[in-house]
Amino acid sequence: MKIGFITTHQYRNFGTFLQCYALQYVLESLGHEVEIIDYRRKEYQRGKIERLRIWLGNIRRYPVKNLRKVQNCIRTIKRNRLFQIFYFQYFHLSSESYATFDELKSHPPVYDLYIAGSDQIWNPSLNGFIKAYFLTFVPEGKKTSYAPSIGITSLNEVQKRQFAILLSDYQHISCREKTGVQLLNECGIKNVVQVVDPTLLLPSSFWQSLAKKSSLSSKDNYGLAYFLSCDEEKEHIVASLYHMLKRFDLTMDNTCNSQSILAAGPCEFLSLIRNADFVCTDSFHGVVFSVIFQKEFYALPRHRLDSANSQNSRIIDFLNDLGLEERWITQPLLSRIPIHYTDANIKLQNRIKHSFDYLNRMLYD
Repeated sequence: MKIGFITTHQYRNFGTFLQCYALQYVLESLGHEVEIIDYRRKEYQRGKIERLRIWLGNIRRYPVKNLRKVQNCIRTIKRNRLFQIFYFQYFHLSSESYATFDELKSHPPVYDLYIAGSDQIWNPSLNGFIKAYFLTFVPEGKKTSYAPSIGITSLNEVQKRQFAILLSDYQHISCREKTGVQLLNECGIKNVVQVVDPTLLLPSSFWQSLAKKSSLSSKDNYGLAYFLSCDEEKEHIVASLYHMLKRFDLTMDNTCNSQSILAAGPCEFLSLIRNADFVCTDSFHGVVFSVIFQKEFYALPRHRLDSANSQNSRIIDFLNDLGLEERWITQPLLSRIPIHYTDANIKLQNRIKHSFDYLNRMLYD
């Protein structure tokens, strides 16, 4: 069967790249011909010269604010190069790329099965309702989804109507989080299945082999901090955990200090988690790969708990599913706490089996 799936495959984020590769790999391992539909959202279409012009313009207008960006220029270039290498080495893209939704709708790629997912492609506060991510360009055919995330905890009435309309002709619908399933049920959409993130469909040994391709030299006895948003409160919560232990800070922030690890791509991300003594993170995939590598970890809120657009539910739902809710911390800890993975692994394997059952129905019904 020839399958095309659509996701945010160009956004240079560790989890974005790895979930995309995972879904492609799993489908191919099941014997299918698989392509990532090469839809390029407007914000990813700028050429190198235009990006450089914008970057230099910002530095000229805000020289003090952007001084760190200049200092980190070489490391940023290396990071982007590592993402680019991964992109061209591992992603199997559609033969035609689409610069706009109109192009996609006018000349849609032809597949036996179309999949929306995964990642936060259905998050209305993050992306709005991007028609391409709901497969509205498909004139006819088998529309399905695998593990898209809505990401937030509530929908207004307008958003509910949008979801009901956009998903009305799907043959199979799944979501990554329990909260997402509940929200779609509130939209009147039934038979929504909760499945695991595609990265969890592959064994730890698969990811370890990729981690070994890291450009970073392996180190021992360190704690890893990977935060998508940083503030003093998070630092206060985790500060005591790093006492008497080397700390590495992984970041995507070009204004970071020189001690942070900025020149890292997907393989480096995997290696840093795999080799860490423990991990502190507010990233969903930071938590996921900590579980995959059976690491001691601590999950912190990425957004204010009372924020309407908070994406915290993605992590909270995952931890609750595995019985690891105590790893969610919002107050300082006096000491590190080990994890006993036996029960969590049993729960995870049951969810993986359930997800493969859904995949088989999606592919062969």
